[in-house]
Amino acid sequence: MTLPTSFKNLNRKILDEGQPQSAVIRLGQLALSDIALADLMTQAVTLIAQVLAVDYVSIWTFDAQKKTI
Repeated sequence: MTLPTSFKNLNRKILDEGQPQSAVIRLGQLALSDIALADLMTQAVTLIAQVLAVDYVSIWTFDAQKKTI
């Protein structure tokens, strides 16, 4: 899946301005919007990877009943 150009441009602008806090704010705004969960997760891992300057990011879920990740 490729991100829309506007998402890519927004992510780059956030990083160019040197404000990682803006990435957190943006993810909060996206979470409250009508964005699909898959798109939200894509945005989350993209922004986190860029802010932390890492190649890979993973999202895990915790199953409280099984006590596993």
